[in-house]
Amino acid sequence: MAEREGFEPSEGVNPRRFSRPVLSTAQSPLRTAGARIYDLPGFREARLENRELNPHLSLKPRKSGIMNLNISLKRKQRDMNRIDSTVVRSQGSVISTNKVLKNTYILLSVTLLFSAMMAGLSMTMAVSPGMSMFASLGALALIWLVLPRTQNSTAGIFVVFAITGLLGFGLGPLLTYQLGIPGGARIVGTALGGTGLVFLGLSGYALTSKRDFSFMGGFLFAGLIVVLIAAVANIFLAIPVLQLTISAAIVMLMSGLILFDTSRIVNGGETNYIRATVGLYLNLYNLFVALLHLLSAFSGRD
Repeated sequence: MAEREGFEPSEGVNPRRFSRPVLSTAQSPLRTAGARIYDLPGFREARLENRELNPHLSLKPRKSGIMNLNISLKRKQRDMNRIDSTVVRSQGSVISTNKVLKNTYILLSVTLLFSAMMAGLSMTMAVSPGMSMFASLGALALIWLVLPRTQNSTAGIFVVFAITGLLGFGLGPLLTYQLGIPGGARIVGTALGGTGLVFLGLSGYALTSKRDFSFMGGFLFAGLIVVLIAAVANIFLAIPVLQLTISAAIVMLMSGLILFDTSRIVNGGETNYIRATVGLYLNLYNLFVALLHLLSAFSGRD
């Protein structure tokens, strides 16, 4: 048999039947073991580890640098679009929150003025305590039954004025009694000023700090239930000390609710300014009445 090195296939013999072609010992060093191919542009660098180069070896083309640059630019563009959409949503949320705040405080200011006018009308008419209670119950009925159905429409504004007007009208007999005793005007003025200071201080803190006071919700709700039960019980028990305790608890709870409600508006938890106005008005109303009872008791006139 002829040696492999000098063997040449005759006609009709397929050279691919051999496992690999025979290389001459005089081939270039680029085809020796461990060599690297640098002279093939557009292909990956191939290492030949301790074996001879196979001419039929398929080499994968190298990824173009332009392709890599395009992919990188597309990723950066996608990230920028995502950031831009986040910024747009954030700006829209801030604008919406500021709008709710503005409308809430405007409507609250007007309804407080209207409530004071109705209280003055009630004092002028010398309304009886029974009529005062009837007005307060009517306001509660509007809050529970009518407001949820109209809070998203223009009719809800008229419902807010009806609620605040009835509650202000119901304050007439209490204010008449307080103003009729010596030093009563000073007590009413002090309670009114204290209510304003507490509201401005707590609302201002919630607006500037932008802290989330939603964690207080469960505690405040539980406190309101306890105070309501105690108030109903004290109607029959008529214990003065319990009445003072209830008034003090109401002051604390209303202060916490001012923080809670203002924080919900600032952080986007409350998006309906009609509902927000009613909530803040009720906080101020109950805070004023509780302070009035405490000041009267400590002055020895209650």
